[in-house]
Amino acid sequence: MRKSLLLILIAFISFRSYAQELPFVKEPVFQAGEVLQYKLKYGFITAAEGTLKVLEGDLKFDGQPTYRLSVDGVTSGTFDVFYKIRDHYDSYIDKKDLKPYFYQENIREGSYRRTDKARFNQDAKKIVANKGNFSTPTTQTFDLVSSYYFARSLDISKMKSGDFVKLNYFLGDEVSQLEIQYVGKEVIKTKLGKIRCIKFSPSIK
Repeated sequence: MRKSLLLILIAFISFRSYAQELPFVKEPVFQAGEVLQYKLKYGFITAAEGTLKVLEGDLKFDGQPTYRLSVDGVTSGTFDVFYKIRDHYDSYIDKKDLKPYFYQENIREGSYRRTDKARFNQDAKKIVANKGNFSTPTTQTFDLVSSYYFARSLDISKMKSGDFVKLNYFLGDEVSQLEIQYVGKEVIKTKLGKIRCIKFSPSIK
């Protein structure tokens, strides 16, 4: 389920390549109260559902107000009978620079159970998690959830075909890298009509 969630989040990310900290638009592109719902289907059958919420943070870090990003991933229908999944993720991010302060997950997949927590110290380039302390390559390192919301806020106004960006994220016990290349623009047909889209090709390093 974690891999499926990661692919879903990557599919909606918009990026641009920068050597230093990635710039983002100052006007907020999301706010507390936003709810996004996704369905993973095999043919006509809904196999799993994902719900992403933006909430006012009930915690402050370093005296700063936060957003709480909450994600739930569950199986449904026949798939839920044979392999029940109830995954929950929370990420607390700074309201201004959108960097994460704290991340936690509660994984329930079949008989498998796991919980994890991670505290981000961006200035010191450190992460303290259940599995130990980790160093990060930049002062912009994200978790699985916050990477999606930060990417939505990136300034891509000057993006050209072939441009890419590298985004560092922490998952489990390591810092990895998402590399997203801009492919071009495409018009797709949906039940809502034709929609102009921006196409990207993601890869995990």
